[in-house]
Amino acid sequence: MNPINFISGKEPPFLFMHGDCDLCVSPSQTLLLHNQLIKNNIKSIRYSLIGDGHGEGGFDTECAINVMVNFLNQIFNSNN
Repeated sequence: MNPINFISGKEPPFLFMHGDCDLCVSPSQTLLLHNQLIKNNIKSIRYSLIGDGHGEGGFDTECAINVMVNFLNQIFNSNN
């Protein structure tokens, strides 16, 4: 099952945070979905965590947290 096949144009905004050394899920998978969402006019941000694996490493760094906070601020501010 490929989530790309289920894009309807009504999806909420997406934030992908993916370690570029992930051996469980290839970073190319989030890139494919991210690109398809953008093609369908769905807001999507993809953030690569350099040197990190699957759910480990830089997800709790100040930089990554700022990415998350900025994404959420954009979403909530665009709905007001």
